[in-house]
Amino acid sequence: MQINTKPFQARPQALPPAQKLTDLTGEPFAPVITPDGETVVFAAGTSQPLVREMYTVGIDGSNQKQLTNRQVNLSWQPSVSPDGKKIAYVVEKQGKPISRS
Repeated sequence: MQINTKPFQARPQALPPAQKLTDLTGEPFAPVITPDGETVVFAAGTSQPLVREMYTVGIDGSNQKQLTNRQVNLSWQPSVSPDGKKIAYVVEKQGKPISRS
């Protein structure tokens, strides 16, 4: 018996063009897609004044929601639970990060 040892080569697939999902004035950071593939969780904010809030938006750009309203603190680094029911993120308060979920 002879075994074919020809290496497998995957063909590169073209990625769809990037799509803007929000009209926020702040720069988005650390987007995470929920396990069901339906929602993007991300932080967005400004440098002057230094503010960063947590948001969700549908993968198609619909149903944008602001999750936090800290105004003088930073919310960032979101993580979504495997079942998609909880979001954990870091809150930086007076220069000291603490975890929230």
